[in-house]
Amino acid sequence: MASALMKNTKNGSSLRRLAAWSILVFIIFACFAILLTWPLVTNLSHYYFNPSNPHDGIGTIAVAWYRNYARLHGGVGTRTTFRGYPFGSDLHDLSLPLSAGVLNLLTRVVGAQAGFNIMIILSFPLAGLVMFWLVYYVTGCISASFLSGFIYAFSPWHTARTFNQLSLSLIYVLPLFLIAVIYLWRRRTVLSALAVTAALAVALYTDYHFGLFCGMILIAWGIAAFVKNRFETTRAMRRGQPLVRRETLRVILMAVLAVVLALVISVPVFQNLAYKDPSVIASTGERSIDNTIAYSSHPWNYVVPPAYALIWRSLTTRYVIDHEGIADTPEMTAYPGIVTYALAIVAIFLTFFRRRKRGENSPDDGDEEAAEGPGEAAADVPVQADEAGAGRASLLKTAVYFGIIAGVLAFILSMPPLIKIGGTRIPTPSIIVRGIAPFFRFYSRWALVVNFALALLAGIGFFLLARRRSWSKVKIAAAGMVVLALFIVDVTIVPPLRARDISKVPKAVTDLARYPKDQPVVYYPMTGQYFLPLQYQYYQMFNEHPILNDPKLGTIGNFYQGVLKDVYAPYTPQMLAGLGVSKAVVIPAFFKLMAPVGIDFDPAKMPAGYKLVEKNPDSYIYDITAPPTRLFPLYYTNFSGSVILQDGQAWNALLQPSGEFLIQNKDGPTTRDFSLTLSNNGPEGTVSIYLDGDSLGSTVIRPGVGTLKVPLHLTRKEQVLTISWSGQPVRTDGRMLGLSGNVGIYLLVSRPQF
Repeated sequence: MASALMKNTKNGSSLRRLAAWSILVFIIFACFAILLTWPLVTNLSHYYFNPSNPHDGIGTIAVAWYRNYARLHGGVGTRTTFRGYPFGSDLHDLSLPLSAGVLNLLTRVVGAQAGFNIMIILSFPLAGLVMFWLVYYVTGCISASFLSGFIYAFSPWHTARTFNQLSLSLIYVLPLFLIAVIYLWRRRTVLSALAVTAALAVALYTDYHFGLFCGMILIAWGIAAFVKNRFETTRAMRRGQPLVRRETLRVILMAVLAVVLALVISVPVFQNLAYKDPSVIASTGERSIDNTIAYSSHPWNYVVPPAYALIWRSLTTRYVIDHEGIADTPEMTAYPGIVTYALAIVAIFLTFFRRRKRGENSPDDGDEEAAEGPGEAAADVPVQADEAGAGRASLLKTAVYFGIIAGVLAFILSMPPLIKIGGTRIPTPSIIVRGIAPFFRFYSRWALVVNFALALLAGIGFFLLARRRSWSKVKIAAAGMVVLALFIVDVTIVPPLRARDISKVPKAVTDLARYPKDQPVVYYPMTGQYFLPLQYQYYQMFNEHPILNDPKLGTIGNFYQGVLKDVYAPYTPQMLAGLGVSKAVVIPAFFKLMAPVGIDFDPAKMPAGYKLVEKNPDSYIYDITAPPTRLFPLYYTNFSGSVILQDGQAWNALLQPSGEFLIQNKDGPTTRDFSLTLSNNGPEGTVSIYLDGDSLGSTVIRPGVGTLKVPLHLTRKEQVLTISWSGQPVRTDGRMLGLSGNVGIYLLVSRPQF
């Protein structure tokens, strides 16, 4: 009885010690997060942390604001015409209860932007604290746990994610899940299995990427335990021994049941992923193999410091930006740091390759059953984080195996699913993910698991190094401070703009609040860079007007946008009026940021049908005064997306010998002249015209730019106009048209109008 009482007292003291350290660690990491993002905390409702032009983050803020706005104004459902007017937009696929859901609750209390910023700042101490718990569970060492938590929380991967992506910033779920897995591995009880279920459900309800990552972590730990327990013990060499023991089968069965239960609990997430918006009528190519390749990592991502790094910025920023392709900088940020690599190598070396001194105990010496893995005795061994014993040595070595296996697997899975050798595309192991999880398209995000595994190994490496040298507590603390300083100098990303006030919007944006809120608005430039539509969503917070911008890809509204993005086209104000849009806001600074070329906005080029009602140094407001048209010719098939070029026109490339226009007729039977601007960059050829398959004749098109005019008799609400080109394609650099590589262009087409 006395012995049990002493044991309980010791355990209680250890838990109090861990709780005290946890509070201190959280405070320290929170202070570092505030310092890194400074001056974000000084104005949470107006500031934003980002190196250049924010996109996904402000889109997340805008959605959170709209959900609260709709709640306050009686809005129901996920479909709204508040954006993508008049076609509407579906927000069904933006529901993640433990990330977006928490933000929605915070929005009701402190506002969308403040809620977003609070969660971003908290993501650092949360990640660091849970990683601290994991490494303390494995090593029992405070200093190693603190170091590992810091490396994980302030890795470039995480810092870059906080620029834009809230759900992916909540990386605490990975160490939380591994703690649950280790707990199951050591305890093998119903409670430990339920811990795995709960941790996996937390991951899935935070971001579905994390669910996939946790699945791989579970598999990697199983492989690590198998290798450790079977091939590093004499039992694996004995005859008649089964490959898998009964106790191991029990653990596997419990893990499988835990995962199945978590998947059942997470059905709403999978329903979200499987949801098909009925308004999408055309493939967007978002999940094509080429798109996946573009969003995959490359070996250089892991060795080149990130853009805007504290000491490397002059050497690496331009290189990273030039090699990121269509992916943005955070997707290409995978560098874990020199210190992380070095300590991970130390962990591997001291675990497997160091020569033990005479008389030194083996890492696996001690309780034989505990060293051999999850045997019957292992279930009786307490798993308090401060326990030091034979089971610790076994757990430590298994964790090193896990770090190696998980890091290598995640590195492979982050690579492109296809690589090009000569003229042949060769599949790589990562293509397996397309079969397992076809909805997953950002393979570069596997780099998080690589960074997680390396941070775990780094903590173990520091622990083994300190123990090997028998350092005093003072020396351990000093060494830790030096390592942290080197890590901070090496990996810290210092955005050129840091946190700044993004609520200082163009004057026209706030002035719109003076006009009736039922007047729909369109912003120009309509598109040109990814962040622009999201910026316009954010602007709705300041005036509460419906906007035409940002209809969902593949919807009919997106087809309209392809024609309407040409603000100078004579038909544009008529089409806008026909859609019920009342006002146009022009932001000249954004014209200079358009891809592939920036242009200067020229008010003199605005056609009849616009009336200037407000001119500001940074923006314009126009009334749409044109008579509304009832005929809308839309680019339909075999055309590239519309791209504004140097002449200010929106050009489309005809990518096949024939292309189709979808004519939407809201005016009943009518005969009108259809005109089209063509640019023939090759030799002379012939264009043939068909309406619903019936030939309307042909004409010869010489090299250069000209206008084609065809009389059409329209009888139905929707008809298809086909143009067919007889000439050969001209090879050109596709980047100017938003295409990849050298492509064949038959014709350039612009300004279809009646």
